[in-house]
Amino acid sequence: MSNQKVWNFWAPRYKKLWVQKVSLKPTRMKVLDLMEKSFNDKVIGSYIDIGCGVGELIEQIESNFITEHSYGLDYSKTMIEVASKLDLKTKWYCEDVHAFETENRVDLVLCTHSFPYYKDQKYVLSKFRTLLKSDGKLLIAFASKNSFYDALCLAGVKFTTGQAIYPSVSAFIELASEAFNPLSTTRIKAKWYMPSIYLFEMEPKHD
Repeated sequence: MSNQKVWNFWAPRYKKLWVQKVSLKPTRMKVLDLMEKSFNDKVIGSYIDIGCGVGELIEQIESNFITEHSYGLDYSKTMIEVASKLDLKTKWYCEDVHAFETENRVDLVLCTHSFPYYKDQKYVLSKFRTLLKSDGKLLIAFASKNSFYDALCLAGVKFTTGQAIYPSVSAFIELASEAFNPLSTTRIKAKWYMPSIYLFEMEPKHD
């Protein structure tokens, strides 16, 4: 089964998955906390959530921040169908991030838990860079393979989500080094039995 079919299958059930409590929700909370520190008075001009799923993070941002423009992108048609039913001003895109093109430049690019499933991760990071304004920020979080225990946990994940590549912290920073400078790295581990999850705050490099 392709990754796209996997996520189409999970979309109607997504909010009830057990990983919401131990992974997805804790990640969203850390992202929101970091956003509060990064944006004065909770004002964000524009942002895009890459791999937005059913729109949970966008829904929380729209409830807690003042925004002008919001965009959500996911290549699962069913995820976008669920997300588009939310009462939000968000513009939704059902596209593969590798092929996504827009003239819009945003203040913030978000990407939580979808990065390991991208085939060309270095290219996707360069794509994130082109989406950002010169003074924008990237907040990206994902499960990261930094230990033997992480490897064991993540080996089993593929049976429910499809094939993925989980960069270690050092490998990711190196992978992103042509396009971004790291600002902060935060480990997210709500439960002891979960693999490492890291949240990276990054700023675009300038030519």
